[in-house]
Amino acid sequence: MTAFLLALLAHALADFVFQGERTVDAKKRGVFKVFFLHALSVGLLTFLFLQLYLGIYSLFFSLAVLVIHLIIDYLKYGVDRILEKAHRPHKPLTFIMDQLLHIYSLLILTDMMKLIKRPAFQSFTQQNPSVDLYLIVVIVYLFVLFGGAYFVRLLLDSIPSTEKQEEENARKGKLIGILERALLLTLWITGNTGGVAIVLTAKSIARFKEFDNRDFAEYYLIGTLTSTLIAVLGGLFVQAFL
Repeated sequence: MTAFLLALLAHALADFVFQGERTVDAKKRGVFKVFFLHALSVGLLTFLFLQLYLGIYSLFFSLAVLVIHLIIDYLKYGVDRILEKAHRPHKPLTFIMDQLLHIYSLLILTDMMKLIKRPAFQSFTQQNPSVDLYLIVVIVYLFVLFGGAYFVRLLLDSIPSTEKQEEENARKGKLIGILERALLLTLWITGNTGGVAIVLTAKSIARFKEFDNRDFAEYYLIGTLTSTLIAVLGGLFVQAFL
């Protein structure tokens, strides 16, 4: 379980935190070099984290992660191109499928490879049995905050609207969304679910005057509810392990 979580942590960091907008744009254009460099970053992070384990298997595991990640990402690019030609809104769905394939591939790899823990790390995990729970919490925060930001942006971009944000406002909106989900997720995990309504109310008050525009109101509501749903699902997932 710990090996899978460490590999998933490496994936979340490489896919959501360290992958910049330029990399994402280059991947949309199908630049293979960028696909490879991104997969390489995933493999390197995986190898770094799995150094907690003993033996050459961690190297083989990381190389397998690199190759599989590259294949999945490039397949997603191919599917996106096909669906774009058919003029179908698809990117939120292909994003979810992409992430599920990455997660499933890591589950398969950790099940296939017998990674032996270093004695020092094995002793640490025995003295700290909650280490897996800590890893789960960190991973959920990364997926909800940063993966959620990317998913919400994809969803809103797929909706026809005359109220599309300018680039500067979009950056501010992304930051606000990350902070919002961080607060909602923390409130949910700690059992302060009543605070969720307060956060949503405060956010709505700040944009109250703009709700006269129906198009903006619908656009805002879709983004806010999607962001809230992601945070709540993340909170429920963590609570299942508490």
